[in-house]
Amino acid sequence: MPDPTDKRRPKPPSRDPGQGALRTVAAVLAVSIAGSLLASGVASGQSLVTLRDIEKRLLEAKLSEFRAAHEAEISATREATAATQELRQALGNLEIPVERLRGLESELAIARSVADRRQNEAARLRHEIYDRMERLGEIEAALDEAVVDEWGTWTIDFGPDEGPGRVTLRSEAGRIEGQYTMQSGRRGVLRGSFSGNRLQLERIDAQRGRDRTLEGTLSADRSSLRGTWVATELGSGEQTSGVWRAVRIEP
Repeated sequence: MPDPTDKRRPKPPSRDPGQGALRTVAAVLAVSIAGSLLASGVASGQSLVTLRDIEKRLLEAKLSEFRAAHEAEISATREATAATQELRQALGNLEIPVERLRGLESELAIARSVADRRQNEAARLRHEIYDRMERLGEIEAALDEAVVDEWGTWTIDFGPDEGPGRVTLRSEAGRIEGQYTMQSGRRGVLRGSFSGNRLQLERIDAQRGRDRTLEGTLSADRSSLRGTWVATELGSGEQTSGVWRAVRIEP
């Protein structure tokens, strides 16, 4: 007589171990970079922005890992439930050989063990996610409290078309901005990023809007700026590119 309890439960699909290994290597590298930045003692500026971006990527990776672990947990729990039901049904049939019952008992023990491991793994990942969220919150708070670096007032010159002018600059968390007024009457805002001694800026004229992009370098003594510009809004007979320079006049 065929054994009514001899049913094959489908096995969950196997995951590619290579993908998990790649994710692990990427996470280790990211943690190493973040640790190096923290060890440098730099607590504001572009390093905090970099740390925040690293932590966000690590959190996203951990969430993805948890989703996969949670699916495995659900699947293992279903397997254990199915094994329990199968054994319960078999115990109600006195024609089932005891060897088969012992086999079902072993299958149930294995299924429960797997389910326990999956549950523990999912719980571990949840707590790692909580830690990542706390760490990201601390970095965000540090960014909010980052000290504003007042660069003071500078003379600035974009070339003979506009004559000299003045600009007041300040930087915060890797960003730099300032308001300028030129001898020609033009005025507006400079805005962009600052890292090391390099600047990437855009000039937003009060009347014409974004009209130039600038690159520049801050001198070692932080007393002068020098670089090149490219026009994004062209007028008749105007230069399309040139050099610009600025000299600090007030700290």
